Formats: sequence, structure tokens, C-alpha cells
Amino acid sequence: MLTIKPETDETLLVLEVTGKMSEQELKQLDPELHRRRNHPGDSSLVMIMDDFDGYESLDALWTDLKMDMAHKDDFKKIAIIGDDRWERGLSKLAGMITDGELKFFAKEDKAAAMAWART
Repeated sequence: MLTIKPETDETLLVLEVTGKMSEQELKQLDPELHRRRNHPGDSSLVMIMDDFDGYESLDALWTDLKMDMAHKDDFKKIAIIGDDRWERGLSKLAGMITDGELKFFAKEDKAAAMAWART
């Protein structure tokens, strides 16, 4: 499940990913991403990966990859919060795709990740 968290504001998009991500959830996120595209480099992204268990389908994975490429210039910083080797691997892959600065944080360092993303 993909959720926009209440901490989101004009300069920070905070997403929480739990369980399996669906193509529909990704498509519902697209308007928020396009809104931020109008001000590239002004926003940061925080992704809280809480027991992420992959994608519901190959279509969902493909949609995620297309969205990553389409929005690779939209965020100046991307903080990924998680505690699993899968999530660290995912953050390394995302680092190869995005032009923004990317940093991984352990779950217990959420406050530090939020502060880093806001600077």
C-alpha cells in the first residue's frame, strides 16, 4: 500500500509504502508528482519503507519504473527510511535513476531523515 503522509507540504512529499504496491496506487500518486514537476529542485521526497513486500504485479513494477524515470529530476533530495536489505538495494537502484541526492536511513532515524530532506 502506498500512502501520502500528513507531513507532506509544498517542499516535502512524504510517502509510506507497506506490503505490496499496486499499479492503481502508483497511478493515484501521479497528480501529486506532476504538481511538483512545475518546480523542479524545490521539493524533497521521503519514502518510509515499512515492510515493503514488492509489487502486486509486473504491471505495477513497470509503472513504478516509468514514473521513476519521468520524475528523476523533480526532487533535490530523496530520503529512504527502512531496515531491510531489500530496501537498501532498492535505494541503490533508485540512486542510479535519480539526479537528486539520495540517502538511506534506518527506521529509528526517521527524525534525522526528515530534517535532512528539509535542508
